[in-house]
Amino acid sequence: MTSTPIDPDPLYVLDWEEFEEGVPPGPPSGWRRDYTLEPSTAEPPYSIVSTPGPVRSGARSARFFLHRQDPLQSSGTRSELKTPCCEPPGAERWYGFSIYLPEDWLPDRSRENVAQWKQNDTEPLDPRHGGSPPAALTMEQGQWILTTRKSSWDNTIDQDVCVYALGACELDKWTDWVLHAKWSEGNEGFLEVWKNCQSVRILEGQNKFADGRGHYFKFGVYKWDWNVKDPKDPKYKATATDKRLLYLDEVRIADGRGSLEVISPPAT
Repeated sequence: MTSTPIDPDPLYVLDWEEFEEGVPPGPPSGWRRDYTLEPSTAEPPYSIVSTPGPVRSGARSARFFLHRQDPLQSSGTRSELKTPCCEPPGAERWYGFSIYLPEDWLPDRSRENVAQWKQNDTEPLDPRHGGSPPAALTMEQGQWILTTRKSSWDNTIDQDVCVYALGACELDKWTDWVLHAKWSEGNEGFLEVWKNCQSVRILEGQNKFADGRGHYFKFGVYKWDWNVKDPKDPKYKATATDKRLLYLDEVRIADGRGSLEVISPPAT
């Protein structure tokens, strides 16, 4: 059976080596598009494209570009790839990927997600289980943060998130991320996070909504403060920049047989 991001059995790798340089990749097999093909500005072309550099390893990486005026996708301003919905409820998974922020990346008080572990959002929807994802890797003010939902796990009670600091964003270099999760509606759940092979966060207990459903994984750039396009709109939010560009490489997903060594990118 072929390994897929939903059923890695035991390891799935997306490293962009098969894609032609400068051509929109997709989406790659096993993934779905959550981006507009061509952004509102012509420079650079395409929201997601295969590129020869910078690379974490091999000959290709993927460049993700998002502009404030890009049209909404899935009700948001985003340039992301996502898996089909969903992983099995209660699955144990390892996720790994590498992110490169160019040297002209501007810190912003306005957050952006670069990876999301998202709840099943197919119909019928329960109003208790909407809002922010159970877990997300986010940037704010030049800092990496992990967000999870508040302990109520009920969107009608509390829509806010818990925020965990993961250190400063380093520019002009690759940052390797690994997240190991046992998704659970009960006390047996856990999240472990490593940055550059160093443990930066361990959380135990419930880590998903009590909805009996699985998750799907997304990565790229999602900046919700850009959802309102018109500066005259009272809901418009000023931000430090109108564009975001980053690179992703060595996406790896494993089932419960994974490990930090298996899911980390190869040494260069």
